[in-house]
Order: sequence, then C-alpha cells, then structure tokens
Amino acid sequence: MENHTEKAYTTKEVATRLHIAVPTVRKYAQSLETEQYKFIRSESGARIFVENDINAFHYFMELRKANISVEASSKIVVEKFKGGAIQDVSGSNTPQLMQYNKQYEELKEMVHKQNDLIKELSNKLDQQQDYIKNSLDKRDKHLMQLMNDISEQKKELAATTEIQDNKPWYKKLFNKN
Repeated sequence: MENHTEKAYTTKEVATRLHIAVPTVRKYAQSLETEQYKFIRSESGARIFVENDINAFHYFMELRKANISVEASSKIVVEKFKGGAIQDVSGSNTPQLMQYNKQYEELKEMVHKQNDLIKELSNKLDQQQDYIKNSLDKRDKHLMQLMNDISEQKKELAATTEIQDNKPWYKKLFNKN
C-alpha cells in the first residue's frame, strides 16, 4: 500500500493561508459537506484540511467573487473536486481512470462522427430545399404561362363571338358569311 504523507492544516491555518476569517472557512466547509464533500477528521472530530481542500476553497472563493451563491458554489466545487480529499487519499484508481478515459475517448469520437453526420444531413437538406424552390419556381412560371394562354384564347373567342353577333340573323342561322 502506498504511504501518503501530506501536510494537514487546521481551520485557523487555512483561514490564514486564504486570508479569510475562521468562521468563513467553517461556513464554506459546512456548505461543502451538505453537498457530500468529505473532509478528513481528527479523533476529536475536528476537520483536517489537505492541499486538495485548500484548492477547493480557492475555487469556491473565485465562484463567490463571481456572485454565485454559496449553495451553487458548493455544488460546482464538489463536482469539480469529486467529493473531497478522502477520495484522493483512499488510494490509486488508475485502472478505473483508464477505463473512464477510454470511455471518454470513445464518446468523444462518437460525438465527432455525429457532428459530421449532422453536417452531411444539413447539406442534403439545403440541396433538397434548393431543388424544391427551383421546382416550385418552374411550376409557377409554367402555370402563369398557361393562364396567359387561356386568357388569350378567351379574348380571341370573345372577339370571334362578337363578330358573329354583328351578323344578320339569317347568316347566323345558315352560318354563311
């Protein structure tokens, strides 16, 4: 088993190092614990802080400077630091990390393939849209031409009918000029 010798800090030492008040360190620690962040505890139950905890507090303070609430900051810090120092001290999870890295790379590759497919489909949709627009334009032009032709035929028919209406009745009867 690996021997981890990491410097431990008290609440007062953390407060001094971060240039904040001791009650603020306690408040932040309680808020983190509410979100399931785990601190190392002494036999008397006092929190013991390690470098990872101090880094978490630094990040917490940056979030607070950006006007993010204490609760939201706690959730973000816990997500980023994966639950606290106890997990870091508990031993190496290299095989598990390698598995996650492999899964991450596979997912990343799948996302890239999906993005390529989406671009290809988008291009096909654009082509289809252009085809539809051109087809509709051709159809509209053809319909307008047919309507104009029909209109011309109606005018010619009307003119022919008008000429026939001017003939005497006996010429209309025998259809003679």
